[in-house]
Amino acid sequence: MTAPNEFEALLSEYGRRRDPRVGDRVSGTVVSIGAEHVFVDVGAKAEGVLDIDQVTDAEGRVAVAVGDPIEATVARRDDRTGQLMLRVRLTGGRQSYEDIEQAYADGLPVEGLVTGTNKGGVEVRIGAARAFCPISQLDLGFVEHAEDYVGQRLAFLIAKYEGGARPNIVLSRRALLEHEQRAQAEKTLETLEVGSVVSGTVTSVRDYGAFVDIGGIEGMVHVSELGFGHVAHPSEVLSVGQRVEVAVLRIEETGDPKRPRKIALSV
Repeated sequence: MTAPNEFEALLSEYGRRRDPRVGDRVSGTVVSIGAEHVFVDVGAKAEGVLDIDQVTDAEGRVAVAVGDPIEATVARRDDRTGQLMLRVRLTGGRQSYEDIEQAYADGLPVEGLVTGTNKGGVEVRIGAARAFCPISQLDLGFVEHAEDYVGQRLAFLIAKYEGGARPNIVLSRRALLEHEQRAQAEKTLETLEVGSVVSGTVTSVRDYGAFVDIGGIEGMVHVSELGFGHVAHPSEVLSVGQRVEVAVLRIEETGDPKRPRKIALSV
């Protein structure tokens, strides 16, 4: 094919592209990150734009980097620039029931304020709507005191939406956290290898060692790997929530789908 013909073919292909419509689910790649917005190539003529708070975690850190894949929903088109305004969660204080129902249909996270506790869980306000999150769906682990979450603004997936004059809305934060954890684990495993030194957070301490989250997956530091001297109990060196640097000693495939690998670590 000659160069002019190649150009004509590319131009024809460009003209056939259909920009996603409002409500469409799109996949793209982060191409740049600014102070207020994240710009996404969604394979269309128009560029995708996310507000920075859509990809900012609870500690204020931007959770994506240039080159990362991302999935989002088209919320609207900017009439002035033609850009596709995207969102990965429903935020803000003016959501209507229609917005929430659409978020349920799209599998889009919603942001809500935990306002109180009741029998079996917590009450959550999403804009003007009231919702319920069972205590078993409030976090990844066992929650003993649901009242500790009151006053926090958190992201949830909608597990059930039953319409009516006062819709029945049931939420799950656990499902969202598990999804994010799986995505983070896949990203971690792309570069993890024996000999790697990574940062992690201690998640639990046992008599025989400590478990450390190194990015969506856990590894274990045996008590014998906690220092050069004798350590009687891991709690002498580590505590839950502590940030640590660990070296990867072994990665063993288990064949168990619930726990597909064992990762041995050393401090």
